[in-house]
Amino acid sequence: MKSEKKIKFYPLDSFNVNILLKNYTDLLKSHYNGRYKMIVNSCDNKLLSYHHSTTLDHVEFSHPIFHLLNSMIKEIPYCGIYYGIITSCYLSKIITLLQDTNNISHIDLILRLNRVQDIVFNYLDQAKQKEELNGLNLISIVQSALKQLILEESFKKLIAVSVVKSVLTAADESSCRLGHIQIKAVDGKDYCETFNGIIYKMESLWQPKVIENDHKKYRLMLFTCPLDNSNEEYLKITKDVFIESLVAEDIKIVASQKSIDKKLIFYLRRRNIIALERLGEETANTLAHSSNAFPVSDVSRVNFQNLSTFFGIVDRVTYITILDEPYILMEMDRSKVVTLFLSNRSFDTLDQLKAIIKECIHAIYSVFKHPWVLPKNFDSNLALELRNFHDPDILLTKLMNLFAETLEESFSFKENNINSTIDRNDLFLIKRNSLAQAFLSVSKIIQVGMYIVRNQC
Repeated sequence: MKSEKKIKFYPLDSFNVNILLKNYTDLLKSHYNGRYKMIVNSCDNKLLSYHHSTTLDHVEFSHPIFHLLNSMIKEIPYCGIYYGIITSCYLSKIITLLQDTNNISHIDLILRLNRVQDIVFNYLDQAKQKEELNGLNLISIVQSALKQLILEESFKKLIAVSVVKSVLTAADESSCRLGHIQIKAVDGKDYCETFNGIIYKMESLWQPKVIENDHKKYRLMLFTCPLDNSNEEYLKITKDVFIESLVAEDIKIVASQKSIDKKLIFYLRRRNIIALERLGEETANTLAHSSNAFPVSDVSRVNFQNLSTFFGIVDRVTYITILDEPYILMEMDRSKVVTLFLSNRSFDTLDQLKAIIKECIHAIYSVFKHPWVLPKNFDSNLALELRNFHDPDILLTKLMNLFAETLEESFSFKENNINSTIDRNDLFLIKRNSLAQAFLSVSKIIQVGMYIVRNQC
């Protein structure tokens, strides 16, 4: 019987930090519009208690921000809520800073991150002297601490933003589960809603009038090209003809993967047509799949006298308010489209838990995968492990074994991208340690998930 491969993690102190930082700087820039945010869940401290183990003790984080996060996890076991805030929001600030300055030193990054750490830890030290920390008052403590940071948004808004916003593609037994998933940490309160549809956040200025309730179906036109002055083909069409054609075909929703001219939005609104712009590629693909709309990539090829071959069908359209923000919910009964708002404490069903963990691992790993690829049969192997419900530590070890073997087999050496002082083996260790820290984050979520599955499902 083949024995499992043992993994030994090495510290990164001896590696060239400047080369490492440059690699991650390029990586952060390339993922500016990608899925670089982490899914986190915060529960009572008994659910997120820190367990000392050989695996955890020997893993070193290879990006400065993870030194901070590692310290936070060790110091405060149940700090998942602001772990996610700093990861998603502060990392976004760093990416913006990198884009603005084109160059930032390792020292500058460390100083900025140390400032966050010092502010939070000072408040926590003061709180420890006055009261016992728990999952509830920790949030208000960290809220007070992070208010000192110079951020564009208030902390109340930051704590309620999406930690992850992406399209979830997860096949169930019917192989047709496709949806738009948003996971929110909502100011320490339980919050979980599931909708059979795609949610789109509306700009308050462009909210259309209430659609008549007697409409049973809503026709939708989907464009993957911009409908504004940047599109030469759009400039050639007559706006009156365009709008009258939509009205004649009873089109109620015009959605674009990219931008829509503000004047056109205004004219559509006057005719009681909903305009959805900047959907993004993944959401647009989901909408096309769900509504059976034909995505229009070139408006010059559209016969506006006959739009029947292009439009799709949405079963119901509803306006809803989430966290005091306006959203439009488009529901398609026949497609099993699931929009899930998950709290920082609750899971709804076992199927959703599995899908979330799968998406979590994929999202976190996507930060580190370039130029590497996911291992062969990763999804099926992960699904098998989840079905077996191994202990979180065992599951983490198995996943790391899988990745270590894959990296060793598919390692590609590019001499022009490394310093001569770093050999092939050193780079392999850097990659492996990066993956290790990602899965440490995943293991925390799996640990919470296993507890909930055993006790509530």
